[in-house]
Amino acid sequence: MVRKFFSVIHFASQPYAQSSRWSWAHLALFVFVCLLGFAWVPCYAQTITGTLSGPVTDGTGAAIPGATVRVVNTATGIANETTTDETGNYIFPLLPPATYNRVVQMTGFKRAVISGIELGVIQQARIDARLLLEILKFETWCK
Repeated sequence: MVRKFFSVIHFASQPYAQSSRWSWAHLALFVFVCLLGFAWVPCYAQTITGTLSGPVTDGTGAAIPGATVRVVNTATGIANETTTDETGNYIFPLLPPATYNRVVQMTGFKRAVISGIELGVIQQARIDARLLLEILKFETWCK
């Protein structure tokens, strides 16, 4: 009788054992795929650059579209240049951490220069620029 009982258990456990092996294989594959997927997450999260941006306005606070903005890394001398968009904003994404000088120019305005801008890792520095009108002197010579 005991022998019959164990043979029934053995017979009943065969499909279960086969399906459990199949389940373990699926589980192992699922865990592997999850770990592989999570392995990429830290790679995207590690950022070693900063962003420098801001608006360019005139003396009245109106936006100046089309102004040339240039930043120069003081350690390497590498320069990046862009122009302001239609709302007068500029942006320099993905700049390495360093000290920068920023120059803003537009025809009819004086140059705006800021030196010694410290940009750190993951820092989003906003540096506003206000351009003043360039006053031209006309002299009349009378004889």
